[in-house]
Amino acid sequence: MGKEQEAGSATASGGARIVVVGGGVAGLEIATALGKGRTGAIGSVTLVDSDSAHVWKPMLHTIAAGTRDLAQQQTTYLAQASDASFAYQPGEMCGLDREAREVLLAPIEAPDGREIVPGRRIAYDRLVIAVGSGANDFGTPGVDEHCFMIDSRRKADAFNSEIRLRMVRCMTSGEQLRVAIVGGGATGVELATR
Repeated sequence: MGKEQEAGSATASGGARIVVVGGGVAGLEIATALGKGRTGAIGSVTLVDSDSAHVWKPMLHTIAAGTRDLAQQQTTYLAQASDASFAYQPGEMCGLDREAREVLLAPIEAPDGREIVPGRRIAYDRLVIAVGSGANDFGTPGVDEHCFMIDSRRKADAFNSEIRLRMVRCMTSGEQLRVAIVGGGATGVELATR
């Protein structure tokens, strides 16, 4: 049994092992409140997220546009876990073994495909699934193939990197940079004004 698996085993105090999957506004708030207010009934609180930090979704357009520094807009899970007395486990939930009461985490791979952390299981007594939502293209033709969805920290940063590369190309070639925004919700409208 690996260290991560042992961390999910029965706690010394005998209290419930609570696992929160998803570090968005709801998941991070739940893990923080449970960690800070932990009593004998709660043995451990573990937050699981595939990212290393949280950014409040209404600020993603500022990261995508490059008008705010990503480092200033994020709350790292490790720092918050240390401050609020919960554990953070990096990884993407890829399954759930309800009978064994375990969350299955996919392996963590480097950008070049090397496996950094093997797939693992985290045991729970109480499970909170708070994975949030993603952008919806409402079936608009071409969106899935050609658009950046700006619904996470990583995706907003990837869009910003790509737009910067295209700006350099346009500046040196004399081409005009054309950007189309699909969606008139808060992110689309705010991004257009940036």
